[in-house]
Amino acid sequence: MRIVVTDRNNKDFTYLSGLVDDEYFQMFGEVVLEYSKHNKLESLDDVVLIYSEGKPVACGAFRKFENNAVEIKRVFVCKSFRRQGLARKVMRKLEEIARQKGYARAVLQTGSMMGPAIALYEAIGYKAMENYKEFAGDENCACFQKKL
Repeated sequence: MRIVVTDRNNKDFTYLSGLVDDEYFQMFGEVVLEYSKHNKLESLDDVVLIYSEGKPVACGAFRKFENNAVEIKRVFVCKSFRRQGLARKVMRKLEEIARQKGYARAVLQTGSMMGPAIALYEAIGYKAMENYKEFAGDENCACFQKKL
């Protein structure tokens, strides 16, 4: 496995982001289209990719959220590579980059029905928080934060 730090223009990141969208649409149907405006790749600053035998199999990214915080976005692992700790590796690398850039906190939003994702975030130290900004009051969403 090889970890690569890149940017939002990386074709492999674009490819994996498409898989994220496809999977969410299969899981939840058309309701996910309401959230697509919150997942524009143009807003992302830093991207982490994991490759296996030259193929992209996992990704994650972040963007500036507030002066001292980033928002984690687009964390994804291809189905055949799940349960191997790759999402943890992506998260650790994103947090490391954010710390190096001077950020003190990370926030993220996931679906309230995304049990495995929520379990991962809690296992690596993220704490539930009130839904922020555009997700405030949205019961389909769950927001988390962590001090870096």
